[in-house]
Amino acid sequence: MIKALNNRPNKDKAGKNTQDEDASYNVKTGSDGKMKTTYGFKVILPAMKMDL
Repeated sequence: MIKALNNRPNKDKAGKNTQDEDASYNVKTGSDGKMKTTYGFKVILPAMKMDL
């Protein structure tokens, strides 16, 4: 998950939303057992075949 620059839906001087349209909220359980919320982008990396 890559954090987005703005996570709250604010408006700029022109009245446009500053929140990134491609980003989304992600919720997971942290190592302390509490729910953690992050706003950003999920990165999907393709699997690479390695010949050894």
